[in-house]
Amino acid sequence: MEKKLQYLLEVMPVIRDIIDGDFSLTVTDTSECIYSQDGNKVKAPFKVGPLKSDQLSGVQKIIKDKKKLEKILTKEEHGIDMKVNAVPIFNEYGEAIGTLGVSQSTEKLAEIQNSSVSLMSSLQQASVTINEIANNALKLSEQLSAMIEKAKQAEESIKESNEAIGLIHNISKQSNLLGLNASIEAARAGENGKGFSVVASEMRKLALLSGDTSQKISKALYEIEESIKVVLNATKEIGEIATGQAATVEEIAATIEQITLNSQVLVDNVKVNI
Repeated sequence: MEKKLQYLLEVMPVIRDIIDGDFSLTVTDTSECIYSQDGNKVKAPFKVGPLKSDQLSGVQKIIKDKKKLEKILTKEEHGIDMKVNAVPIFNEYGEAIGTLGVSQSTEKLAEIQNSSVSLMSSLQQASVTINEIANNALKLSEQLSAMIEKAKQAEESIKESNEAIGLIHNISKQSNLLGLNASIEAARAGENGKGFSVVASEMRKLALLSGDTSQKISKALYEIEESIKVVLNATKEIGEIATGQAATVEEIAATIEQITLNSQVLVDNVKVNI
């Protein structure tokens, strides 16, 4: 037996001890298997002894080509998902004198890949949902800003209306005063002033009615103004909350996007290792 193969056989138990995972090991020379060690579930493809014709052809191809052979075996075909690697062994003259084969279970890696794919899919869906929430929160914030602006405009309109009501109230006072003066002058005129007295009386009634109406309108406008202030304050507060929520949701969306990218990296790395 070649010395290189002999040395390799001596270190195979050490290799077995230092490598983690479920795997089997085989060593062949150019015609037979000289070392075979099963894993927990992974069975070695060769048993110690002469190789069968199909096994021998595979070994001879590796020796002839002097290249690594890699093969993926599925659970449906072989009862377990595993990855098979076989490399040529060279002597001091660079001649291929045998092969070293490692068959490793990829079931856990496949489970990690499936979980990673599922996680990535869930994160992508969550990212879509979060983005929709962020957009809706932003729209809500914009609508609330528009409402605040409209409320401010209404508040300004009420102030202008109050000014008009004040003007009506002043006119009412002046009309009442003029009606009172007219009544006094009509009384002085005696019989000649009776017709004018009726007009003066109606003018005072109209002045009093206008004054009462202006006070009622003023009171109603005041109540509306106070209500608008309450709505305006509440809308501002809701707007600030909505803006804060939109910012927070955007941060969450960015975090989920980063996690999704990391998951993609994990999936890609697992694919490479399977």
